[in-house]
Amino acid sequence: MKDEKELPDRVWYSDGLKLNLGDYQSAEAGPVGYSSNVRPGESVEEAFARVRKVVEAEVLAKAKRVRRGMWKEVL
Repeated sequence: MKDEKELPDRVWYSDGLKLNLGDYQSAEAGPVGYSSNVRPGESVEEAFARVRKVVEAEVLAKAKRVRRGMWKEVL
């Protein structure tokens, strides 16, 4: 078993979005989650920002498909 000092720090971020479609209907874009090791020379805050950027871009892409009516690709 590895010593805890040898294990890299990891960051995790998860997000999602619920969209009101009108007429008492809604759809969700997400949840989307991603985790990553902190890279050498990178702070935990920088790693978290990098991971958050990836997740938020994916949630927004899914939300755009929902708004365009492309249900099968999202659900």
